Amino acid sequence: MNLMIVGGDVPAAASGHNPSLSSDGDLFGWWQFEEALTSGVNSETLSDGDSISYSSSIYKEGSYSAYFNGSSDTLYRADGDLNAGFPASNGSGVTTMSVCAWVYSDNLPASSELNVVAAKYTGSVSEKVFIAGLRNNSGTQTWELWMGHTSGTSMDIYAHGSAPSADTWYFVCWSADASNVYIKVRDTNGSTVGSDYSTSLSNTWSIDEDTPLEIGAADRDNSVNFFWDGYIDELLVFDRVIDATDCTDLAEGDY
Repeated sequence: MNLMIVGGDVPAAASGHNPSLSSDGDLFGWWQFEEALTSGVNSETLSDGDSISYSSSIYKEGSYSAYFNGSSDTLYRADGDLNAGFPASNGSGVTTMSVCAWVYSDNLPASSELNVVAAKYTGSVSEKVFIAGLRNNSGTQTWELWMGHTSGTSMDIYAHGSAPSADTWYFVCWSADASNVYIKVRDTNGSTVGSDYSTSLSNTWSIDEDTPLEIGAADRDNSVNFFWDGYIDELLVFDRVIDATDCTDLAEGDY
């Protein structure tokens, strides 16, 4: 796999609007994990790869979260089943996307490990679109967004500079458009963790790859891998870049 790690900062994305999820036309997926796998918009229903469980004791919104065991649990939806215009889906032409979620790591990744929150990625063929997750990069824990390019044959890695703790909820937004990538992290009070990250894309993003949307893992070399170890709650997919204000509003439940 050909990977490039990219750093640097450019001006933040232009301000959008305060999110109102019930009427937000840019929202394509909203999985609340209230003991159900159907999105609150567009009826996008995930398939369960290994009988995930729900937690009523460790959750962030509502009354439950989805628990991923770090070794086999994954949720997915085939690319062909995604609704028309779903960001980064094959043939959609939609190259603006944000994946946002409350995430809680039971065990931070070991050295060189990657724990995936959401992805469209198949490693053995040219179907590398994106990976949003947490990686142990030579002993440093970093929130990362991996972006496919060159017809899905290679990926660039973009990393947020904050170092998360285990057993702690974070609200993370991974975003990309035709020119830039952005990673924003908020704590349980809606406060900014570290600095909001943004930088220019090193290569043109490749999205026209027929690989499923996966939650909690990614398909590496045609076998599920990179498992999330902990909890995910309130996962959202938008076809716009979530700006700093919207990220804070979402983290504070102000929608």
